[in-house]
Amino acid sequence: MSTMRSLSNLQKSYQVFQRPLGVLRCGGVDRSLSSQVDDSKEHDLIGPPHSVSNLRKVVFSKKTNETRKEQELRLHKQASYKWQHTFWAEHNDNFNKSKKKFLEERKNTENESDKQFADDLSIFYKDFLDKNYSLHKKFLWEWYKKNFKLLWPSFTVLVERLTKSVQGRNR
Repeated sequence: MSTMRSLSNLQKSYQVFQRPLGVLRCGGVDRSLSSQVDDSKEHDLIGPPHSVSNLRKVVFSKKTNETRKEQELRLHKQASYKWQHTFWAEHNDNFNKSKKKFLEERKNTENESDKQFADDLSIFYKDFLDKNYSLHKKFLWEWYKKNFKLLWPSFTVLVERLTKSVQGRNR
């Protein structure tokens, strides 16, 4: 019962991204998604943005005959995604709290024009970014490192798949 309910939710909110050998194609959300989910475990599912982190939910595909290298790559991708989700959820929560506090403090100023309010809000945004500059810089460097570390495993998986493909044609 819960499997059918979750499959129904997938049909409504996920898109299938096909990535055979590095090619990216996007399929639209439609009712035929259930057959794509049941028949093939080679495609990642991309869902709607998370309400706090604003990152899209990703259901990473797991092949039935997944090799050790493919499994390691998938696990590294999942760990990287989880790390990004955690960072942005905390960051956006902090931003929303700061903005709410700013707006509550501004609530008492009635004689203010819309232009003045917009100017003050832009100052708030800049101050928030300035205060979090080092945090953003640290995140960005970590993000670069994590993604750079995915290059070699991705390359080895690509070579492994190409080798299997060529060997399969020669038989």
